[in-house]
Amino acid sequence: MRRCTTLAQNPKARIVQEAPRSSYEIGETRTLAQWLPNGRTTKLGDGQEFGPVIGPVALAGHFLAYALFYFGRYNDQGTDWKVVRLNVKTGHREEANRSGSVGECTGGLAFHVPIPGVHKVVVTDMGAVAWLMQGRNDPQTGRLDPHDYRICALASNSRTPVVLASGSTIAPQSLAASERYVYWTEGGVPRGVPIE
Repeated sequence: MRRCTTLAQNPKARIVQEAPRSSYEIGETRTLAQWLPNGRTTKLGDGQEFGPVIGPVALAGHFLAYALFYFGRYNDQGTDWKVVRLNVKTGHREEANRSGSVGECTGGLAFHVPIPGVHKVVVTDMGAVAWLMQGRNDPQTGRLDPHDYRICALASNSRTPVVLASGSTIAPQSLAASERYVYWTEGGVPRGVPIE
């Protein structure tokens, strides 16, 4: 039996990460969402050799939001990430869209340069998701500006994210959610928007 660490829990759901059986099983850590009333278990997508790893997670009601980070097996294969919403009760999973003008909120394949990363996610009981991204690549130089932050959101009935805020004065740890609102601090001023 593998050793497990609980990443998040509420009265009806638990998110656990299984440790490798031995130190030789690199990449064998896997994360599971458990719906406690009936024991339903859903794999989150990590736990494969050279597969993705789990980033930040957030649990509210029966919804889980999390980031998956992908690393190429070799340097020239790049890195990538995505944000996922999972209904732990049903096992239904949705990824944030990457099309159109949503590039400010989604990952992208990057070669030999750092990529902007998801540093915090929050989710509401209704399934709306918000996340904080740190860093933005300058298209001319390819360099990452680590002092640039964006807060992106995904309404509960959508897979297309929107930018709620962008700038260097967003307090990275301030992102929070309540039943129908997303909150953060920008330039020392509390901000919030309704999200459903």
